[in-house]
Amino acid sequence: MDDMIRYLDLEEKSYLPMKTNLGNSLITASQCVCMLLVLEGSVICTAQESSVTASSTLKSSVTAKAINPQAVGVEHLYDIWRGTNALRDMSQVKKLSKQFASDNDPLGTLMYSRIVSFSTHDDFPPTDFRQTNQLALKHLPAVRVLADQGNALAIYLEAFCLQHGVGVLVDREAAAKLHRKAAEMGVTAAMVALGQMAERRNNWAEARKQYDAAAEQGDFQAFVLIGDSYQYGHGQRLDIAKGMEWKTKAAERGDAYAMFEVAYYLNNGIGVHKDTVKAIEWFKKSAETGYEPAGEMLPKNDISRLAFSGIWSSWICRISQD
Repeated sequence: MDDMIRYLDLEEKSYLPMKTNLGNSLITASQCVCMLLVLEGSVICTAQESSVTASSTLKSSVTAKAINPQAVGVEHLYDIWRGTNALRDMSQVKKLSKQFASDNDPLGTLMYSRIVSFSTHDDFPPTDFRQTNQLALKHLPAVRVLADQGNALAIYLEAFCLQHGVGVLVDREAAAKLHRKAAEMGVTAAMVALGQMAERRNNWAEARKQYDAAAEQGDFQAFVLIGDSYQYGHGQRLDIAKGMEWKTKAAERGDAYAMFEVAYYLNNGIGVHKDTVKAIEWFKKSAETGYEPAGEMLPKNDISRLAFSGIWSSWICRISQD
């Protein structure tokens, strides 16, 4: 997704370039949700509701001189969710996706359902399948219209619903076909889905091919899954240290769980040199990014309790070698 916009780096207090994978899509007034970006209590800019057509291709690049109002759309939501060419920011993802849902925007609401109701790794059951199913039943028909018009994210969301039986009967063959189409249009989540499907067939070479393609665009989940393949020896020689390198990439993209994993392995010296200082730093970042278990590793008055986590290290090693 190649249109260049700028996003606000709250820590550096500056605008930085960010790519978004727009494709050919129609952004409605409700998609260009009215949003305030605030820094230290000061309004930075307001994205007014407007009906515009974003007619960019995946290969084009246009640089905006300021925050583009169109960026506060589903495509921007996708990018800060996946960490593609931007740091992952789940706090903003949740705020923005909830706004889409409250605005009753079909594409944004289904994206909200995908992000909030399902875990990072799609093998796990949704947190609230009933709500997810109801939202899909209501909005999937409209999303399918957008998919037929060539909207890349709509194609991906339709594929996801078919893959997991959300609002429709499960049809994995049709889901795979749509995922391939979305992947060809640059949707990294579709690449990851194809990789996971290949894993279930024990086709590790195809899985790695898809993960590598997504990783090239900075997709955090691709980093995690490549790390898993090394960490558990899936399709290649077990190499915990190499797995940690990939998990660290995901952590650096802003994924809180990857931060926790990196911290845990550093704290216990699993496959890497034991480094409690760095472990504490990653635990803090993970907790600050929203992963609650990381906070439990950092007691306010006694950080030495981190050592208690060592009782799990031998268990983790056994799992890694299974």
